[in-house]
Amino acid sequence: MLQTIYLVNNNRKEQLLKWLLSNNRQNNIYGFVGLYFLHRNGSKLSKQEMKSMNTVKKSNYRINSCIGCSFGNRKMSKLLSNKRLKSYYSWYTRSDKNTFFIETPVEK
Repeated sequence: MLQTIYLVNNNRKEQLLKWLLSNNRQNNIYGFVGLYFLHRNGSKLSKQEMKSMNTVKKSNYRINSCIGCSFGNRKMSKLLSNKRLKSYYSWYTRSDKNTFFIETPVEK
C-alpha cells in the first residue's frame, strides 16, 4: 500500500492504470484504490478509466486479504465497496501523506 500512496502523492496515474489493468488481482486492488484517491484529490479520470475501474470493482474474483487483524479470502467487490473506499481515503487524508518513505523505487 505504501507504493500506492507514493504513486498517488506523485500523481503517477500511468503506473496505477497499469496495476488496475494487470493480470495480478492484488495489483488490481492497489491500482483501483490509487486511482480512487487521485480522483478524490481532484484529478480527472477519463470515461474509459472509470469504466475499467467499474469492471474491476464489480468482478467476482476472490483474493487473500487482511483487514486489521482479520485475514481471509474476500471478493474484490467487497474490498472495494463504497464504505471501505471511504474508510481507506479517510485513513489516507488523516495520515501525514508526505512522510511516507519507500526504500525501493516503484516500477516505471
